[in-house]
Amino acid sequence: MKRAKDENEELDETPKWPSGLDSTKREALAVLKDLVDMTENAKLAGLIKETPSDVR
Repeated sequence: MKRAKDENEELDETPKWPSGLDSTKREALAVLKDLVDMTENAKLAGLIKETPSDVR
């Protein structure tokens, strides 16, 4: 355990999440990824017709 140089110094050495994103932003990215995956799967299954601009 590390000792504080000052009595009022915070001793918490817990690193921030590696991405630097808070939990709300991480959850939003997870939801967005799920939406992209569902859209891609629907296109593969033929539920969504591709337009010429969708083709990569």
